[in-house]
Amino acid sequence: MSTSTDECNPATKCGCDHNWHAYSGTTHFKSKATIVSIDSDSEGAPMTASEGAPPSPSLVTEGDSSAIEGASTEGNSSAIEGASTKQPDIQPRQVTFDDPNLAEGAKTFDPDIAMTRRKQLRLFILHERYGHLPYPKLQMMARAGMIPRELASVDPPKCPGCAYGKAHRKPWRNSKKQRKIKPATHSGQVVSVDQLISPTPGFVPTHRGTPTLARYVGATVFVDHFTDFTYVHLMTAMNAEETVLAKLAFERECATHGVSIRHYHADNGLFDTKAFRNSITKAGQGLTFCGVNAHHQNGKAERKIKEVTEGARTALIHAAHRWPDAIHAALWPAALKNYTNLKNSLPTKYTPEIKTACKPNIRTTNGRIGVE
Repeated sequence: MSTSTDECNPATKCGCDHNWHAYSGTTHFKSKATIVSIDSDSEGAPMTASEGAPPSPSLVTEGDSSAIEGASTEGNSSAIEGASTKQPDIQPRQVTFDDPNLAEGAKTFDPDIAMTRRKQLRLFILHERYGHLPYPKLQMMARAGMIPRELASVDPPKCPGCAYGKAHRKPWRNSKKQRKIKPATHSGQVVSVDQLISPTPGFVPTHRGTPTLARYVGATVFVDHFTDFTYVHLMTAMNAEETVLAKLAFERECATHGVSIRHYHADNGLFDTKAFRNSITKAGQGLTFCGVNAHHQNGKAERKIKEVTEGARTALIHAAHRWPDAIHAALWPAALKNYTNLKNSLPTKYTPEIKTACKPNIRTTNGRIGVE
């Protein structure tokens, strides 16, 4: 290929690819331009993509034509050839998820670990079924044969519900002088009673008809000193009349098991009202009170209130985690009663005849157990 320099005239067709109409006053415009032409010897040779491409329009002076000529013949040719021959480096790459740092023995299946995890899962299911009963008591039941014995030696797993629901502040002081309560000798001899108040109104269930607008605001807790039997009576109003009704409901429950209440130990407040005292006198029962601002003197009831409250809170947290759309804090009365019923049904160191003051009559027919 060769180059030649001629005078470009917009009035003549010089073969240059100049856009003369893009400039104003093109009829008087004259300049020197580099015109690229094809030699006659190369007409028969095939043209490449780079050779057949039209040159880009550029205006240069006569003095710069030699510099552009050398750059176009040397620098551009090498750049075009390098760009045409260079291919992108696309190679398939294999990715593996095996960790080469692991030992060969760690990749194999360990049946002992799998068996231990299955036992932990069974223990955790029983822990949830029995109202988040502490693991030491569950393992004691396993040693006694009440649940599978293989669970007695299992390392207990962590329970998130217990971690959140049973968390409490650590006591910052302890009294060195502690006097023990005089132990009771039979059921109903002494019963501690106290009340709890909830800032969240509790839902009152209705089995038929229009749902009621009443809500539970608290409960009265009764604890037997001898058998640790617990009864929770839900209350829609915290007054003397409701407190007397709670006492009568507890006595009816005890009468079904053949137990009569002899003495009550309570705090002041609603238990020191005229209506409650008249109920005690009419039934021929005894009544003692704690000192002023001395709630520790009624430790049985205070400790039981803490226990049932933590149990109900743990159950609600556990249920809300699995069904958040259906569980609400207003269901605390149901959680409270459910935990109390589970607690009374679990085995203790007292036999059923000591709890109920009745001798069981074991019938062989159909495997039923009756009470004389």
